[in-house]
Amino acid sequence: MHNYIKVLLVDDEKSILHALKIYLEKQSDIPCKVETVTNGKEAVRYIENYPSDIVLLDLKLPDINGLKVLEKIKSIRPRIPVIIMTGHGTIETAVKAMQAGAENYLLKPFKTFQEITISIKKAIDYKFLKEENEFLKEQIAHKYNVTNIIGKSPKMVEIFKMIKKIAPIDTNVLIEGESGTGKELVARAIHQNSLRAKNRFVAINCAAIPPNLFESELFGYEKGAFTGAVEQKMGYLDLAQGGTIFFDEISEMPIELQAKLLRVLQEKSYTRVGGVEELNADIRVIASTNKNLEDEILSGNFRHDLYYRINVVKIYIPPLRERLDDIPLLVNHFIDKYAKKFKKNITDIDSNTLRIIVNHRWDGNVRELENTIERAVALAETEKITEKDIPEYIKKENILYDANEYFEKPYNEAKTIFERSYFENVLKKAKGNISKAAEISKLPRQNIYEKLKKHSIDIEAFR
Repeated sequence: MHNYIKVLLVDDEKSILHALKIYLEKQSDIPCKVETVTNGKEAVRYIENYPSDIVLLDLKLPDINGLKVLEKIKSIRPRIPVIIMTGHGTIETAVKAMQAGAENYLLKPFKTFQEITISIKKAIDYKFLKEENEFLKEQIAHKYNVTNIIGKSPKMVEIFKMIKKIAPIDTNVLIEGESGTGKELVARAIHQNSLRAKNRFVAINCAAIPPNLFESELFGYEKGAFTGAVEQKMGYLDLAQGGTIFFDEISEMPIELQAKLLRVLQEKSYTRVGGVEELNADIRVIASTNKNLEDEILSGNFRHDLYYRINVVKIYIPPLRERLDDIPLLVNHFIDKYAKKFKKNITDIDSNTLRIIVNHRWDGNVRELENTIERAVALAETEKITEKDIPEYIKKENILYDANEYFEKPYNEAKTIFERSYFENVLKKAKGNISKAAEISKLPRQNIYEKLKKHSIDIEAFR
């Protein structure tokens, strides 16, 4: 990006063009280089031939309706932010502009030119955030070969490093984390980066198999082993030979079967139900749990000797509420995924809706977020997901922490949570006025802008 923002102003009122150009190039607190055109055809021609960072577009033009111009600009350069300006603003017009892909909507006459500066800065910052997210996603995938796991937060980068470090080492791994955090994705990434990658990855949901069937499903059985066993059946261990077997939610495995799994890990062999032949167990074991296995041991639900066998290397996946930086990246990933699945031309989410999503607690973690974005893409009627596309319960709930929760968290994490909450409350009191927010917080205006960018806080939501 250049050292200045390249702005295209489109308005048939030359006095407004002249005044805005002078303000943005000489008086604005963000460096701008401004080009001006007075009709829709010139605007489209300019966008076709010259790069711009942002367009300020009047809806009432002498030759082409501003909404048509907006559609043409977006068809030429889909990523360019467009801010609509009009003195004939209605809710219906605003909705149409947002449906066509406008980033924001400003009414003329402007209260102050500063509101234009704020809108430009917010649109550019949001565009930069999306581009940065896409770059980081590609960079991480290339560096760590974990294309199915999305994240850029320090905690996730540490997990990527751990995957790369332990994948080639043929040792057992225990993955801990709440439901929906992506434990199976981490397990698959370990397998894909291991020496066993050419062989099968076999996943077993320990909570989904009835206890009376677990043994025969895991070990397989011989013909005649029990009533109904009319032929030999291979088990999960047979299927995983030479590869990796993943015990998802291993805490749900029946206690009596845990002893038999322990023997497999110790002896590297097993016998099918009803059989006598010792079969080689050439497998790598990865297990996951959403429970504290040490507590399960104390309560008699899990064998301590099995725990130490599977817990050679431990990976902890933090819940989504502890890695807020990953949410915009995940949102963009799921938008792309489900837009392709549903064959819909949806490429973005408006900044206020993203703020609401970031503020939600996400007790269901990445799985809940994915379901939310899938629903939003399915329901969206425009090229951009808006607030009306997400469930009501997400709009009404925000992350709330009491003092005890702060003390239980690492310092940097507690500080981040507090800082975001603090500036949102300041903006609420100031009704989105930066000068007032600076006065309340006793901080320079530039510091306020930096915090808003850092925490992806949309100032328009507080006005």
